[in-house]
Amino acid sequence: MEKLSRPIQINFRVNHLEREKIRERMRECGIKNMARYLRTMAINGCIIKPDHTDIKQTNYELHKIGVNINQIAKKANETGSIYAEDVKMLQEMMDTIWQLQKYILSDEP
Repeated sequence: MEKLSRPIQINFRVNHLEREKIRERMRECGIKNMARYLRTMAINGCIIKPDHTDIKQTNYELHKIGVNINQIAKKANETGSIYAEDVKMLQEMMDTIWQLQKYILSDEP
């Protein structure tokens, strides 16, 4: 991909308080490049940082479910059979996965 050329330089002055406020907002957005931040703000008017709290929690829950499924699979491979209680647990885990997916995709906070 061709690198975008930016031959025009725009300068403006800020005081110490304004500079700190800009840096604070950059940190909140996770942007380290001030030129990128200021360019995005000037062109688009805002930078939105999504809240990934629900997704992180869901990933944690899915990881726990995956660990449980692996334990059941290991037991089934060792014994050559699977028990009804294990099948029921797998069904409950799948229900939990579906509920988590519905929650993530819902419009409710």
